[in-house]
Amino acid sequence: MISTEAHPAADWRSGLPARLGVAAIAGALTGGAALLAGRLMPATSVAVACRPAGGIGCAIAQPIGGLILGLLRWLLVVAAVALAAGGLLSWCGARLVGVRLGAVVPVAWPVLLWALATLIHPLGGVVQLRGVLVPGYVALAFVLLAALTAPQFRLAVRIGVTCLVALAVVAVLALR
Repeated sequence: MISTEAHPAADWRSGLPARLGVAAIAGALTGGAALLAGRLMPATSVAVACRPAGGIGCAIAQPIGGLILGLLRWLLVVAAVALAAGGLLSWCGARLVGVRLGAVVPVAWPVLLWALATLIHPLGGVVQLRGVLVPGYVALAFVLLAALTAPQFRLAVRIGVTCLVALAVVAVLALR
């Protein structure tokens, strides 16, 4: 008897193009959310109380400490928004479209983005995370990470390519 139901592996959602397409859309929207969070929350100095008041130590440490704490607060908020948006969009891709990106892609994309920036730096390229290029860079990191974790490739290929990227980053950092 011949079944009329489509085989699950023949479904369009199980292919690599669907996975990379959903990753590109989720990455661009995640980058847009991070850009919006960075614009809405300006990096400002935080008021720091210095005890005992007065003295040369307070005059120097108070503004520097306030600036460092303000920048860390800004970075924490932008990172939290970006990771939450990436996780939510990955979940929406699985629920609404049926394409699963997994748990690694929405969490590990900053590491791959840093690795890409490290690898293109010796070639004269600079990844500037400002302006309208942020969604593009984040989408690129999402797509490359989705390809590295795609179940369509054999595990040995995925591990081998990931190790080559890691070794290239180590080599670039060692030669600096």
